[in-house]
Amino acid sequence: GSTQCFVLEPWWITSRCFVGRWRAEPDNPFGARAGVTSWGVWWRTRPYGVYRIHDVDGARLLYRLDVVKDVRISVDGVRYSDLIVDAQFRPQDETGPSDGSVRKFQVRLEDEEELESVVRDGLLSAADIRRVRWTRELFLRRPERIAIRVDVAIERAVAAVRAEKTGDEA
Repeated sequence: GSTQCFVLEPWWITSRCFVGRWRAEPDNPFGARAGVTSWGVWWRTRPYGVYRIHDVDGARLLYRLDVVKDVRISVDGVRYSDLIVDAQFRPQDETGPSDGSVRKFQVRLEDEEELESVVRDGLLSAADIRRVRWTRELFLRRPERIAIRVDVAIERAVAAVRAEKTGDEA
């Protein structure tokens, strides 16, 4: 896999978790519409990193996930090795009872053909192949659980920043 580094506005950094935010400017390199917001969440010990992407009006569009390893968190940001396979969780119409939380997702895996080629060419270790396959199954079987974990991390980040601004404890 390749090592990735993206510049995000840090919102919450612990030794175990990094939450940052990115807001699309006009003519950004990702082709996102100006004003789109992406929250990025990584954990040092989890096999995935997640972007929760919101439209200009704040509506949640999707979760975009990378299979990762060697996550390094610092005040300068997060770095990790990307293990090729990505996924998207798109919220379905069904919502939770009263809080509007999403319960069901359409899951789309990406880059599986590239993974097959890399495995065939011997470019991933056996441990990396196991990590990718295990995480792939997690994406397919537990998208709701992952989304909740991401949402909680983002809520903690927002609460920490609000507390900092008001001088309260988070």
